[in-house]
Amino acid sequence: MSVTIAFSFAEEGNDQNYIFYKANVLYEKRDYDGALLEYQELLDANLTSGNLYYNMGNCYFKKGEMGKAILFYERARRLLPRDGDISSNYDYARSLIKETVLPTQKMWFLRFIDSFFKHFTINELTLLLSFLYLVFFCTLSAMIIFKMEKRFVIPVLCIILMMASTGLFSLIGKITYEGHGIVVINEKTIARFEPFERGTTHFTLFEGMKATIIQSKGMWYKIQREDRRLGWIEKKDVAII
Repeated sequence: MSVTIAFSFAEEGNDQNYIFYKANVLYEKRDYDGALLEYQELLDANLTSGNLYYNMGNCYFKKGEMGKAILFYERARRLLPRDGDISSNYDYARSLIKETVLPTQKMWFLRFIDSFFKHFTINELTLLLSFLYLVFFCTLSAMIIFKMEKRFVIPVLCIILMMASTGLFSLIGKITYEGHGIVVINEKTIARFEPFERGTTHFTLFEGMKATIIQSKGMWYKIQREDRRLGWIEKKDVAII
């Protein structure tokens, strides 16, 4: 459960590299609150990175705040989806949640899409899809102009189009989830049938659980749990990924 130390030397002052380095030193000294203050200063300066989120997740993990640890690991995974350390720490933190909810089982091709394209960021996936569609149209044009043998070209075009279509489906899902995924950061939150305090209790979400925002109303979110159950929860109990 180590932090990422990207800078070994930095001059004192307001330099962001120095602040990052100082925060890492505080972490190594087990001053997690002090480290978080330094990391937060970088966030307040609109500096974001996968390593910064990862380090903050480690701090919250050491403090025993699983909800915030998972929140920042999620943010780190969004920027560094192929980082093994982030994935390992995230999976371990998720295993410590008080109560888990089994997600609704997806169809096999949706599971394939998730397993393959989850390793790409939104920007990387956008570039990949642009390249695939470019190759598709260039190949199609070449087949028409040069009268290439269709029995060889059409299967290739079908494969490219299938890859591009599934990738587009994944990209839409990632963009839709952006700003709508949430993590419970308090010990628990009650999901109700209606958006007010005396609303009938529907189910309970515990610290570290994830959900998706469906609707916002005043101080309430209508959310969908991983098993697709819907309910209204108070905004103060959760944080947007």
